[in-house]
Amino acid sequence: MRRRVLLAALLVAGAAVLAHARGLSGGFVYDDHRFIVRNRAIESLEDPGRFFTDPGTAGAAQGVEPDVWRPLRTLAFAVDRALFGLAPFGWHLAGVALHAANAVLVWLLLLRLLGRSPARIDPGEAAARLRACTLGALVFAVHPATVEAVAWVSSRGDLLAWFFVLLAFEALHRPGRLRTALGALLLALACLSKESAVIAFALLPLRDAALPADVRPPRATTWARTGLLAAVTAAYFVARQSVMPAAPDLPPLAQTDFPDGGRLAATRGMLASVLWYAKVLVWPFGFPFDRNVHTDPVPLSFGDPTVVAGAGILVSAVLAGVLAWRPGVPAAGFGWLGALVAMIPVSSVLVPLKAFAAERFLYPALPCLVAVLAAFGVRAALRAPARRRRLAMAAGAALVAGLGLLAWHRTGPWRDDASLWAAVLREEPMNPRGWEGVGFEHLRHGRLSEAERALSTYREFQPLDGKAHAQRAALFLRLHQDLTGLDASAEGWEGVKAPRFVLAQAIAESRTAVEIWSRIGLARGRGDRALLRATLEGWRTAALEYGDLGEARRCSPT
Repeated sequence: MRRRVLLAALLVAGAAVLAHARGLSGGFVYDDHRFIVRNRAIESLEDPGRFFTDPGTAGAAQGVEPDVWRPLRTLAFAVDRALFGLAPFGWHLAGVALHAANAVLVWLLLLRLLGRSPARIDPGEAAARLRACTLGALVFAVHPATVEAVAWVSSRGDLLAWFFVLLAFEALHRPGRLRTALGALLLALACLSKESAVIAFALLPLRDAALPADVRPPRATTWARTGLLAAVTAAYFVARQSVMPAAPDLPPLAQTDFPDGGRLAATRGMLASVLWYAKVLVWPFGFPFDRNVHTDPVPLSFGDPTVVAGAGILVSAVLAGVLAWRPGVPAAGFGWLGALVAMIPVSSVLVPLKAFAAERFLYPALPCLVAVLAAFGVRAALRAPARRRRLAMAAGAALVAGLGLLAWHRTGPWRDDASLWAAVLREEPMNPRGWEGVGFEHLRHGRLSEAERALSTYREFQPLDGKAHAQRAALFLRLHQDLTGLDASAEGWEGVKAPRFVLAQAIAESRTAVEIWSRIGLARGRGDRALLRATLEGWRTAALEYGDLGEARRCSPT
Protein backbone atom coordinates (compact mmCIF):
# COMPACT_ATOMS: atom_id res chain seq x y z
CA MET A 1 0.00 0.00 0.00
CA ARG A 2 2.83 2.40 0.79
CA ARG A 3 4.27 1.85 -2.66
CA ARG A 4 0.89 2.69 -4.22
CA VAL A 5 0.69 5.87 -2.17
CA LEU A 6 4.15 6.98 -3.28
CA LEU A 7 3.39 6.20 -6.92
CA ALA A 8 0.13 8.13 -6.69
CA ALA A 9 1.93 11.20 -5.31
CA LEU A 10 4.52 11.02 -8.11
CA LEU A 11 1.75 10.63 -10.68
CA VAL A 12 -0.01 13.77 -9.45
CA ALA A 13 3.19 15.84 -9.47
CA GLY A 14 4.25 14.50 -12.86
CA ALA A 15 0.86 15.24 -14.41
CA ALA A 16 1.02 18.84 -13.15
CA VAL A 17 4.44 19.28 -14.73
CA LEU A 18 3.47 17.68 -18.06
CA ALA A 19 0.24 19.67 -18.45
CA HIS A 20 2.06 22.98 -17.91
CA ALA A 21 5.46 22.19 -19.41
CA ARG A 22 4.69 24.18 -22.56
CA GLY A 23 4.85 27.34 -20.46
CA LEU A 24 8.56 26.76 -19.77
CA SER A 25 9.38 28.22 -23.20
CA GLY A 26 7.27 31.33 -22.61
CA GLY A 27 8.44 34.85 -21.89
CA PHE A 28 7.24 37.74 -19.78
CA VAL A 29 3.80 39.10 -20.71
CA TYR A 30 1.27 41.74 -19.68
CA ASP A 31 1.86 42.89 -16.08
CA ASP A 32 5.15 40.95 -15.96
CA HIS A 33 6.75 44.04 -17.51
CA ARG A 34 5.46 46.14 -14.62
CA PHE A 35 6.21 43.76 -11.77
CA ILE A 36 9.40 42.17 -13.08
CA VAL A 37 11.12 43.44 -16.21
CA ARG A 38 11.03 47.16 -15.38
CA ASN A 39 10.99 46.75 -11.60
CA ARG A 40 14.36 48.02 -10.38
CA ALA A 41 13.50 47.14 -6.77
CA ILE A 42 13.94 43.39 -7.35
CA GLU A 43 17.41 43.75 -8.87
CA SER A 44 18.97 43.40 -5.43
CA LEU A 45 18.33 41.23 -2.40
CA GLU A 46 19.94 43.73 -0.06
CA ASP A 47 17.61 44.82 2.74
CA PRO A 48 14.71 42.46 1.89
CA GLY A 49 12.67 44.14 4.62
CA ARG A 50 11.99 47.02 2.23
CA PHE A 51 9.63 44.77 0.27
CA PHE A 52 7.45 44.66 3.38
CA THR A 53 7.64 48.36 4.30
CA ASP A 54 7.68 50.06 0.89
CA PRO A 55 4.73 49.17 -1.39
CA GLY A 56 6.48 51.00 -4.23
CA THR A 57 8.82 48.01 -4.57
CA ALA A 58 5.94 45.89 -5.90
CA GLY A 59 6.23 47.24 -9.44
CA ALA A 60 7.83 49.70 -11.83
CA ALA A 61 7.37 53.36 -11.03
CA GLN A 62 6.72 54.35 -14.65
CA GLY A 63 3.28 55.84 -14.42
CA VAL A 64 2.10 53.33 -11.84
CA GLU A 65 1.08 53.95 -8.27
CA PRO A 66 1.50 50.98 -5.93
CA ASP A 67 -1.94 49.33 -5.81
CA VAL A 68 -0.93 45.97 -4.38
CA TRP A 69 0.99 44.88 -1.32
CA ARG A 70 2.26 41.34 -1.77
CA PRO A 71 5.70 41.55 -0.20
CA LEU A 72 6.40 37.82 -0.13
CA ARG A 73 5.66 37.57 -3.83
CA THR A 74 7.98 40.53 -4.48
CA LEU A 75 10.67 38.86 -2.38
CA ALA A 76 10.21 35.67 -4.41
CA PHE A 77 10.65 37.72 -7.59
CA ALA A 78 13.87 39.19 -6.19
CA VAL A 79 15.15 35.67 -5.46
CA ASP A 80 14.29 34.57 -8.99
CA ARG A 81 16.01 37.66 -10.39
CA ALA A 82 19.15 36.79 -8.42
CA LEU A 83 19.06 33.17 -9.61
CA PHE A 84 17.92 33.52 -13.21
CA GLY A 85 18.35 37.17 -14.18
CA LEU A 86 15.71 38.01 -16.77
CA ALA A 87 15.86 34.60 -18.49
CA PRO A 88 12.17 33.56 -18.34
CA PHE A 89 12.79 29.80 -18.24
CA GLY A 90 13.83 29.76 -14.57
CA TRP A 91 10.87 31.91 -13.55
CA HIS A 92 8.42 29.62 -15.33
CA LEU A 93 10.13 26.52 -13.93
CA ALA A 94 9.62 27.86 -10.41
CA GLY A 95 5.92 28.41 -11.12
CA VAL A 96 5.41 24.92 -12.55
CA ALA A 97 7.24 23.36 -9.60
CA LEU A 98 5.12 25.32 -7.14
CA HIS A 99 1.93 24.19 -8.86
CA ALA A 100 3.12 20.57 -8.76
CA ALA A 101 3.73 20.94 -5.01
CA ASN A 102 0.24 22.37 -4.61
CA ALA A 103 -1.22 19.42 -6.51
CA VAL A 104 0.45 17.01 -4.09
CA LEU A 105 -0.86 19.05 -1.14
CA VAL A 106 -4.37 18.91 -2.61
CA TRP A 107 -3.95 15.13 -2.87
CA LEU A 108 -2.98 15.01 0.81
CA LEU A 109 -6.01 17.15 1.69
CA LEU A 110 -8.29 14.71 -0.13
CA LEU A 111 -6.67 11.74 1.60
CA ARG A 112 -7.26 13.42 4.97
CA LEU A 113 -10.91 14.04 4.08
CA LEU A 114 -11.69 10.67 2.50
CA GLY A 115 -9.12 8.26 3.91
CA ARG A 116 -9.77 5.80 6.68
CA SER A 117 -7.47 4.02 9.09
CA PRO A 118 -6.11 0.84 7.39
CA ALA A 119 -7.09 -1.10 10.49
CA ARG A 120 -10.74 -0.19 9.95
CA ILE A 121 -11.12 -0.96 6.23
CA ASP A 122 -10.17 -3.79 3.90
CA PRO A 123 -7.46 -3.36 1.23
CA GLY A 124 -10.02 -3.10 -1.57
CA GLU A 125 -11.77 -0.15 0.04
CA ALA A 126 -8.42 1.50 0.81
CA ALA A 127 -7.40 1.17 -2.84
CA ALA A 128 -10.73 2.63 -4.02
CA ARG A 129 -10.34 5.63 -1.74
CA LEU A 130 -6.75 6.15 -2.90
CA ARG A 131 -7.84 6.05 -6.56
CA ALA A 132 -10.65 8.55 -6.01
CA CYS A 133 -8.39 10.99 -4.14
CA THR A 134 -5.72 10.66 -6.82
CA LEU A 135 -8.29 11.36 -9.54
CA GLY A 136 -9.41 14.52 -7.75
CA ALA A 137 -5.83 15.73 -7.33
CA LEU A 138 -5.08 14.94 -10.99
CA VAL A 139 -8.02 17.07 -12.10
CA PHE A 140 -6.65 19.93 -10.03
CA ALA A 141 -3.17 19.37 -11.46
CA VAL A 142 -4.19 19.53 -15.12
CA HIS A 143 -7.41 21.56 -15.28
CA PRO A 144 -7.12 24.39 -17.85
CA ALA A 145 -8.44 26.85 -15.26
CA THR A 146 -5.02 26.65 -13.57
CA VAL A 147 -3.15 27.78 -16.69
CA GLU A 148 -3.28 31.51 -16.03
CA ALA A 149 -1.94 31.13 -12.48
CA VAL A 150 0.92 28.90 -13.66
CA ALA A 151 1.86 30.35 -17.07
CA TRP A 152 1.64 34.01 -16.09
CA VAL A 153 4.57 34.85 -13.81
CA SER A 154 2.72 37.81 -12.26
CA SER A 155 0.23 35.32 -10.84
CA ARG A 156 2.92 33.77 -8.63
CA GLY A 157 1.07 35.20 -5.65
CA ASP A 158 -1.83 32.79 -6.23
CA LEU A 159 0.52 29.80 -6.25
CA LEU A 160 2.44 30.97 -3.18
CA ALA A 161 -0.62 31.94 -1.15
CA TRP A 162 -2.36 28.61 -1.57
CA PHE A 163 0.84 26.66 -1.13
CA PHE A 164 1.04 28.14 2.36
CA VAL A 165 -2.70 27.70 3.00
CA LEU A 166 -2.60 24.03 2.00
CA LEU A 167 0.51 23.55 4.14
CA ALA A 168 -1.32 25.19 7.05
CA PHE A 169 -4.24 22.77 6.64
CA GLU A 170 -1.80 19.86 6.70
CA ALA A 171 -0.11 21.25 9.83
CA LEU A 172 -3.51 21.70 11.51
CA HIS A 173 -4.63 18.18 10.71
CA ARG A 174 -4.13 17.09 14.33
CA PRO A 175 -4.09 18.84 17.73
CA GLY A 176 -0.91 20.27 19.21
CA ARG A 177 0.40 23.68 20.21
CA LEU A 178 3.34 23.49 17.85
CA ARG A 179 1.02 22.60 14.96
CA THR A 180 -1.25 25.51 15.90
CA ALA A 181 1.63 27.99 15.93
CA LEU A 182 2.94 26.63 12.62
CA GLY A 183 -0.51 26.94 11.04
CA ALA A 184 -0.78 30.57 12.15
CA LEU A 185 2.68 31.36 10.74
CA LEU A 186 1.86 29.71 7.42
CA LEU A 187 -1.37 31.70 7.13
CA ALA A 188 0.55 34.93 7.72
CA LEU A 189 2.93 33.97 4.91
CA ALA A 190 -0.04 33.18 2.68
CA CYS A 191 -1.64 36.59 3.27
CA LEU A 192 1.69 38.30 2.54
CA SER A 193 1.76 36.44 -0.77
CA LYS A 194 -1.71 37.47 -1.93
CA GLU A 195 -4.86 38.91 -0.41
CA SER A 196 -7.03 35.96 -1.46
CA ALA A 197 -5.63 33.94 1.47
CA VAL A 198 -7.46 36.11 4.02
CA ILE A 199 -10.46 33.80 3.83
CA ALA A 200 -8.54 30.68 4.91
CA PHE A 201 -9.58 31.07 8.55
CA ALA A 202 -13.21 30.47 7.49
CA LEU A 203 -12.27 27.34 5.54
CA LEU A 204 -10.67 25.65 8.55
CA PRO A 205 -13.89 24.79 10.48
CA LEU A 206 -15.45 23.47 7.26
CA ARG A 207 -12.41 21.29 6.65
CA ASP A 208 -12.35 20.00 10.23
CA ALA A 209 -16.07 19.21 10.20
CA ALA A 210 -15.57 17.11 7.06
CA LEU A 211 -12.69 15.04 8.48
CA PRO A 212 -13.35 11.43 9.55
CA ALA A 213 -14.33 11.21 13.20
CA ASP A 214 -11.22 9.28 14.24
CA VAL A 215 -8.86 12.08 13.11
CA ARG A 216 -11.09 15.11 13.61
CA PRO A 217 -9.67 17.63 16.11
CA PRO A 218 -11.87 18.39 19.12
CA ARG A 219 -14.44 21.08 18.43
CA ALA A 220 -12.89 23.39 21.00
CA THR A 221 -9.53 23.05 19.26
CA THR A 222 -11.08 23.86 15.89
CA TRP A 223 -12.76 27.04 17.11
CA ALA A 224 -9.70 28.17 19.08
CA ARG A 225 -7.59 27.75 15.96
CA THR A 226 -10.18 29.51 13.82
CA GLY A 227 -10.08 32.46 16.23
CA LEU A 228 -6.28 32.54 16.10
CA LEU A 229 -6.25 32.48 12.30
CA ALA A 230 -8.87 35.24 12.24
CA ALA A 231 -6.62 37.30 14.53
CA VAL A 232 -3.66 36.72 12.19
CA THR A 233 -5.84 37.87 9.28
CA ALA A 234 -6.88 41.00 11.17
CA ALA A 235 -3.23 41.75 11.97
CA TYR A 236 -2.44 41.43 8.27
CA PHE A 237 -5.13 44.00 7.42
CA VAL A 238 -3.77 46.40 10.03
CA ALA A 239 -0.23 46.02 8.67
CA ARG A 240 -1.44 46.49 5.11
CA GLN A 241 -3.31 49.66 5.94
CA SER A 242 -0.31 51.08 7.79
CA VAL A 243 1.97 50.50 4.80
CA MET A 244 -0.23 51.26 1.81
CA PRO A 245 -0.70 54.90 0.73
CA ALA A 246 -4.12 56.40 1.41
CA ALA A 247 -6.55 56.52 -1.51
CA PRO A 248 -9.26 59.01 -0.52
CA ASP A 249 -11.24 58.44 -3.73
CA LEU A 250 -11.53 54.66 -3.18
CA PRO A 251 -13.22 52.42 -0.61
CA PRO A 252 -10.87 50.83 1.96
CA LEU A 253 -8.66 48.04 0.55
CA ALA A 254 -10.13 48.55 -2.93
CA GLN A 255 -8.24 48.48 -6.23
CA THR A 256 -10.90 50.58 -7.93
CA ASP A 257 -14.30 52.13 -7.29
CA PHE A 258 -17.63 50.32 -7.49
CA PRO A 259 -19.20 50.43 -10.97
CA ASP A 260 -22.04 52.82 -11.68
CA GLY A 261 -24.88 51.68 -9.46
CA GLY A 262 -22.58 50.99 -6.54
CA ARG A 263 -22.69 47.77 -4.56
CA LEU A 264 -25.90 46.57 -6.22
CA ALA A 265 -24.25 46.82 -9.63
CA ALA A 266 -21.26 44.93 -8.24
CA THR A 267 -23.64 42.24 -6.99
CA ARG A 268 -25.15 41.87 -10.46
CA GLY A 269 -21.65 41.63 -11.90
CA MET A 270 -20.73 38.97 -9.35
CA LEU A 271 -23.79 36.86 -10.14
CA ALA A 272 -23.10 37.08 -13.87
CA SER A 273 -19.53 36.04 -13.12
CA VAL A 274 -20.78 32.86 -11.41
CA LEU A 275 -22.14 31.74 -14.79
CA TRP A 276 -18.80 32.65 -16.41
CA TYR A 277 -16.92 30.58 -13.81
CA ALA A 278 -19.24 27.61 -14.27
CA LYS A 279 -18.62 27.64 -18.00
CA VAL A 280 -14.84 27.86 -17.50
CA LEU A 281 -14.96 24.85 -15.16
CA VAL A 282 -17.28 22.49 -17.02
CA TRP A 283 -16.58 23.57 -20.62
CA PRO A 284 -12.87 24.50 -20.52
CA PHE A 285 -12.43 25.26 -24.21
CA GLY A 286 -11.27 28.46 -25.86
CA PHE A 287 -9.28 31.19 -24.19
CA PRO A 288 -11.36 32.94 -21.49
CA PHE A 289 -9.87 36.18 -20.21
CA ASP A 290 -10.60 38.69 -17.45
CA ARG A 291 -14.01 40.31 -17.23
CA ASN A 292 -12.84 43.80 -16.32
CA VAL A 293 -14.99 46.23 -14.36
CA HIS A 294 -13.92 49.11 -16.61
CA THR A 295 -14.36 47.47 -20.00
CA ASP A 296 -17.03 44.77 -19.63
CA PRO A 297 -20.62 45.92 -19.26
CA VAL A 298 -22.32 45.20 -15.94
CA PRO A 299 -25.85 43.76 -16.29
CA LEU A 300 -28.36 46.55 -15.79
CA SER A 301 -31.02 44.46 -14.08
CA PHE A 302 -31.35 41.54 -11.71
CA GLY A 303 -33.64 40.09 -14.36
CA ASP A 304 -30.78 39.79 -16.84
CA PRO A 305 -30.49 36.11 -17.94
CA THR A 306 -26.84 35.89 -16.92
CA VAL A 307 -27.66 37.24 -13.45
CA VAL A 308 -30.60 34.85 -13.03
CA ALA A 309 -28.53 31.88 -14.19
CA GLY A 310 -25.64 32.84 -11.91
CA ALA A 311 -27.98 33.21 -8.94
CA GLY A 312 -29.46 29.78 -9.69
CA ILE A 313 -26.01 28.19 -9.76
CA LEU A 314 -25.05 29.94 -6.52
CA VAL A 315 -28.19 28.82 -4.67
CA SER A 316 -27.79 25.28 -6.01
CA ALA A 317 -24.20 25.11 -4.78
CA VAL A 318 -25.23 26.29 -1.31
CA LEU A 319 -28.04 23.72 -1.11
CA ALA A 320 -25.76 20.96 -2.37
CA GLY A 321 -23.19 21.87 0.26
CA VAL A 322 -25.75 21.91 3.07
CA LEU A 323 -27.41 18.68 2.02
CA ALA A 324 -24.14 16.82 1.42
CA TRP A 325 -23.65 16.38 5.15
CA ARG A 326 -26.97 14.60 5.54
CA PRO A 327 -26.29 11.49 3.43
CA GLY A 328 -22.84 11.13 4.95
CA VAL A 329 -20.66 12.77 2.32
CA PRO A 330 -19.16 15.63 4.39
CA ALA A 331 -16.18 16.00 2.05
CA ALA A 332 -18.60 17.05 -0.69
CA GLY A 333 -20.18 19.53 1.71
CA PHE A 334 -16.75 21.00 2.37
CA GLY A 335 -16.16 21.09 -1.37
CA TRP A 336 -19.29 23.02 -2.33
CA LEU A 337 -19.32 25.45 0.60
CA GLY A 338 -15.53 25.81 0.72
CA ALA A 339 -15.40 26.79 -2.95
CA LEU A 340 -17.97 29.52 -2.37
CA VAL A 341 -16.13 30.77 0.71
CA ALA A 342 -12.82 30.80 -1.18
CA MET A 343 -14.36 33.07 -3.83
CA ILE A 344 -15.56 35.74 -1.38
CA PRO A 345 -12.39 37.92 -1.57
CA VAL A 346 -12.68 38.14 -5.38
CA SER A 347 -16.45 38.68 -5.55
CA SER A 348 -16.01 42.51 -5.83
CA VAL A 349 -19.08 42.92 -3.61
CA LEU A 350 -17.23 43.55 -0.35
CA VAL A 351 -14.13 45.14 -1.88
CA PRO A 352 -14.22 46.23 -5.55
CA LEU A 353 -11.48 44.79 -7.76
CA LYS A 354 -10.38 45.69 -11.27
CA ALA A 355 -11.65 42.35 -12.59
CA PHE A 356 -15.08 40.86 -11.96
CA ALA A 357 -13.87 37.43 -13.02
CA ALA A 358 -10.60 35.81 -14.02
CA GLU A 359 -9.29 32.27 -14.36
CA ARG A 360 -6.68 32.83 -11.66
CA PHE A 361 -9.49 33.64 -9.20
CA LEU A 362 -10.58 30.00 -9.46
CA TYR A 363 -7.27 28.65 -8.17
CA PRO A 364 -8.26 28.82 -4.45
CA ALA A 365 -11.65 27.22 -5.17
CA LEU A 366 -10.37 24.28 -7.22
CA PRO A 367 -9.01 22.26 -4.25
CA CYS A 368 -12.49 22.38 -2.75
CA LEU A 369 -14.29 21.53 -5.98
CA VAL A 370 -12.15 18.47 -6.66
CA ALA A 371 -13.07 17.28 -3.15
CA VAL A 372 -16.66 17.00 -4.45
CA LEU A 373 -15.44 14.86 -7.36
CA ALA A 374 -13.34 12.66 -5.09
CA ALA A 375 -16.13 12.25 -2.52
CA PHE A 376 -18.64 10.98 -5.03
CA GLY A 377 -15.92 8.93 -6.71
CA VAL A 378 -15.37 7.08 -3.43
CA ARG A 379 -19.07 6.57 -2.94
CA ALA A 380 -19.57 5.24 -6.46
CA ALA A 381 -16.53 2.97 -6.24
CA LEU A 382 -17.74 1.36 -3.02
CA ARG A 383 -21.25 0.71 -4.33
CA ALA A 384 -20.66 -0.11 -8.00
CA PRO A 385 -19.94 -3.63 -9.28
CA ALA A 386 -16.43 -4.43 -10.47
CA ARG A 387 -17.19 -3.92 -14.18
CA ARG A 388 -18.58 -0.44 -13.62
CA ARG A 389 -15.60 0.45 -11.46
CA ARG A 390 -13.28 -0.42 -14.35
CA LEU A 391 -15.35 1.68 -16.73
CA ALA A 392 -15.27 4.54 -14.24
CA MET A 393 -11.49 4.30 -13.97
CA ALA A 394 -11.18 4.44 -17.77
CA ALA A 395 -13.50 7.45 -17.91
CA GLY A 396 -11.46 9.16 -15.21
CA ALA A 397 -8.23 8.55 -17.06
CA ALA A 398 -9.79 9.92 -20.27
CA LEU A 399 -11.02 12.99 -18.38
CA VAL A 400 -7.57 13.73 -16.97
CA ALA A 401 -5.90 13.20 -20.35
CA GLY A 402 -8.39 15.47 -22.08
CA LEU A 403 -8.06 18.23 -19.51
CA GLY A 404 -4.28 17.96 -19.70
CA LEU A 405 -4.31 18.39 -23.48
CA LEU A 406 -6.59 21.42 -23.16
CA ALA A 407 -4.26 22.92 -20.54
CA TRP A 408 -1.28 22.35 -22.86
CA HIS A 409 -3.15 24.08 -25.69
CA ARG A 410 -4.29 27.01 -23.55
CA THR A 411 -0.75 27.62 -22.30
CA GLY A 412 0.49 28.46 -25.81
CA PRO A 413 -0.79 32.06 -26.07
CA TRP A 414 1.02 33.00 -22.86
CA ARG A 415 4.41 32.80 -24.62
CA ASP A 416 4.44 36.54 -25.49
CA ASP A 417 2.21 39.62 -25.53
CA ALA A 418 1.38 39.42 -29.23
CA SER A 419 0.14 35.82 -28.86
CA LEU A 420 -1.79 36.65 -25.69
CA TRP A 421 -3.78 39.53 -27.14
CA ALA A 422 -4.31 37.75 -30.45
CA ALA A 423 -5.84 34.83 -28.52
CA VAL A 424 -8.09 37.20 -26.57
CA LEU A 425 -9.40 38.73 -29.80
CA ARG A 426 -9.86 35.33 -31.46
CA GLU A 427 -12.01 34.29 -28.54
CA GLU A 428 -13.95 37.56 -28.48
CA PRO A 429 -13.28 39.99 -31.38
CA MET A 430 -15.18 42.77 -29.61
CA ASN A 431 -13.22 42.48 -26.36
CA PRO A 432 -12.00 46.02 -25.51
CA ARG A 433 -9.11 44.70 -23.41
CA GLY A 434 -7.81 42.80 -26.41
CA TRP A 435 -7.71 45.94 -28.57
CA GLU A 436 -6.03 47.90 -25.79
CA GLY A 437 -3.45 45.15 -25.32
CA VAL A 438 -2.74 44.94 -29.06
CA GLY A 439 -2.39 48.73 -29.23
CA PHE A 440 -0.03 48.88 -26.29
CA GLU A 441 2.06 46.04 -27.72
CA HIS A 442 2.38 47.88 -31.05
CA LEU A 443 3.28 51.06 -29.17
CA ARG A 444 5.94 49.25 -27.12
CA HIS A 445 7.61 48.03 -30.31
CA GLY A 446 7.37 51.36 -32.11
CA ARG A 447 4.69 50.28 -34.59
CA LEU A 448 2.91 53.58 -34.22
CA SER A 449 0.49 53.32 -37.13
CA GLU A 450 -0.85 49.94 -35.93
CA ALA A 451 -0.92 51.19 -32.34
CA GLU A 452 -3.00 54.22 -33.29
CA ARG A 453 -5.56 52.08 -35.11
CA ALA A 454 -5.88 49.57 -32.27
CA LEU A 455 -6.17 52.25 -29.57
CA SER A 456 -8.72 54.10 -31.69
CA THR A 457 -10.79 50.90 -31.80
CA TYR A 458 -10.48 50.55 -28.05
CA ARG A 459 -11.52 54.18 -27.59
CA GLU A 460 -14.72 53.49 -29.53
CA PHE A 461 -15.64 50.90 -26.90
CA GLN A 462 -14.49 52.98 -23.93
CA PRO A 463 -14.76 56.72 -24.62
CA LEU A 464 -14.53 57.55 -20.89
CA ASP A 465 -11.28 55.67 -20.32
CA GLY A 466 -8.77 58.35 -19.46
CA LYS A 467 -5.88 55.90 -19.57
CA ALA A 468 -6.59 55.14 -23.24
CA HIS A 469 -6.45 58.83 -24.10
CA ALA A 470 -3.23 59.19 -22.13
CA GLN A 471 -1.73 56.29 -24.08
CA ARG A 472 -2.72 57.93 -27.37
CA ALA A 473 -1.14 61.19 -26.20
CA ALA A 474 2.09 59.31 -25.50
CA LEU A 475 1.83 57.71 -28.94
CA PHE A 476 1.54 61.07 -30.69
CA LEU A 477 4.47 62.47 -28.72
CA ARG A 478 6.62 59.56 -29.86
CA LEU A 479 5.38 60.02 -33.40
CA HIS A 480 6.37 63.68 -33.24
CA GLN A 481 9.92 62.66 -32.40
CA ASP A 482 9.97 60.45 -35.51
CA LEU A 483 8.58 63.22 -37.72
CA THR A 484 10.68 66.09 -36.42
CA GLY A 485 13.34 65.60 -39.08
CA LEU A 486 10.87 65.47 -41.99
CA ASP A 487 10.15 68.41 -44.28
CA ALA A 488 6.87 70.09 -43.41
CA SER A 489 5.52 69.43 -46.90
CA ALA A 490 6.44 65.71 -46.89
CA GLU A 491 3.96 63.00 -46.09
CA GLY A 492 5.44 61.46 -42.97
CA TRP A 493 2.95 58.87 -41.66
CA GLU A 494 -0.53 57.75 -42.70
CA GLY A 495 -1.38 61.01 -44.39
CA VAL A 496 -0.02 63.22 -41.62
CA LYS A 497 1.48 66.26 -43.34
CA ALA A 498 3.45 67.94 -40.56
CA PRO A 499 4.74 67.32 -37.04
CA ARG A 500 2.61 70.22 -35.76
CA PHE A 501 -0.54 68.26 -36.53
CA VAL A 502 0.75 65.39 -34.39
CA LEU A 503 1.53 67.77 -31.53
CA ALA A 504 -2.01 69.10 -31.71
CA GLN A 505 -3.31 65.53 -31.40
CA ALA A 506 -1.08 64.90 -28.38
CA ILE A 507 -2.39 68.07 -26.73
CA ALA A 508 -6.02 67.16 -27.47
CA GLU A 509 -5.66 63.60 -26.15
CA SER A 510 -3.89 64.78 -22.98
CA ARG A 511 -6.57 67.40 -22.37
CA THR A 512 -9.32 64.80 -22.85
CA ALA A 513 -7.66 62.37 -20.43
CA VAL A 514 -7.35 65.01 -17.70
CA GLU A 515 -10.93 66.20 -18.26
CA ILE A 516 -12.24 62.63 -17.90
CA TRP A 517 -10.32 62.12 -14.68
CA SER A 518 -11.57 65.45 -13.34
CA ARG A 519 -15.17 64.55 -14.19
CA ILE A 520 -15.47 60.91 -13.10
CA GLY A 521 -12.39 60.44 -10.89
CA LEU A 522 -9.06 58.76 -11.39
CA ALA A 523 -10.22 55.30 -10.33
CA ARG A 524 -13.19 55.10 -12.67
CA GLY A 525 -11.15 56.60 -15.49
CA ARG A 526 -8.40 53.94 -15.01
CA GLY A 527 -5.90 56.54 -13.92
CA ASP A 528 -3.74 57.19 -10.88
CA ARG A 529 -1.74 60.08 -9.53
CA ALA A 530 1.51 59.05 -11.21
CA LEU A 531 -0.18 58.64 -14.61
CA LEU A 532 -1.88 61.99 -14.14
CA ARG A 533 1.48 63.66 -13.49
CA ALA A 534 3.04 61.96 -16.52
CA THR A 535 0.12 63.04 -18.72
CA LEU A 536 0.36 66.64 -17.53
CA GLU A 537 4.09 66.65 -18.19
CA GLY A 538 3.55 65.28 -21.70
CA TRP A 539 0.81 67.83 -22.31
CA ARG A 540 3.14 70.63 -21.28
CA THR A 541 5.97 69.29 -23.47
CA ALA A 542 3.65 69.10 -26.48
CA ALA A 543 2.34 72.62 -25.84
CA LEU A 544 5.86 74.08 -25.59
CA GLU A 545 6.90 72.30 -28.80
CA TYR A 546 3.77 73.64 -30.45
CA GLY A 547 4.56 77.15 -29.25
CA ASP A 548 1.42 77.71 -27.18
CA LEU A 549 2.74 79.12 -23.90
CA GLY A 550 -0.76 79.69 -22.54
CA GLU A 551 -1.60 76.01 -22.99
CA ALA A 552 1.72 75.05 -21.38
CA ARG A 553 0.96 77.15 -18.29
CA ARG A 554 -2.52 75.70 -18.07
CA CYS A 555 -1.31 72.11 -17.76
CA SER A 556 1.81 72.52 -15.63
CA PRO A 557 1.98 69.68 -13.07
CA THR A 558 1.16 70.75 -9.52
